[in-house]
Amino acid sequence: WPPRREGVGPMVASQDEEGAARPPRRDAVEQVRRLLGRRLRFTLTDGRVVLGVFQCLDKRKNFIIHTVEETRYVQVSPRNADGEAALGTGHAEDGSEAPTVQPVHRSLGLVMIPGKHLVSVEALSVDVEPIQEDR
Repeated sequence: WPPRREGVGPMVASQDEEGAARPPRRDAVEQVRRLLGRRLRFTLTDGRVVLGVFQCLDKRKNFIIHTVEETRYVQVSPRNADGEAALGTGHAEDGSEAPTVQPVHRSLGLVMIPGKHLVSVEALSVDVEPIQEDR
């Protein structure tokens, strides 16, 4: 007792300021609400890193963010456009030139990040106060 509902795990209650029991889901919802309007960093399964202002989250962990900057890390050949070796590049052990990895940035507007592609979500500590938008 109490009876369990299908698909719902055991609920461990926490206490609010008055000492009343409160389910953990409500705590989680409050934590997410505190992140609304804050800049978050998302790492995706394909290696991209996305920074943006958190606007919405659904049950499937799909995030909607705005004012987004995406960073991809791409391998760049150590040769320049003329086919000559670029300056300052290293060489692999077998004598061939090793490719380098460089970040490529692009700015985006409103973006939906599917929850199934998330590796991690981080709140940026430098963003203490929510971002206020002028409307």
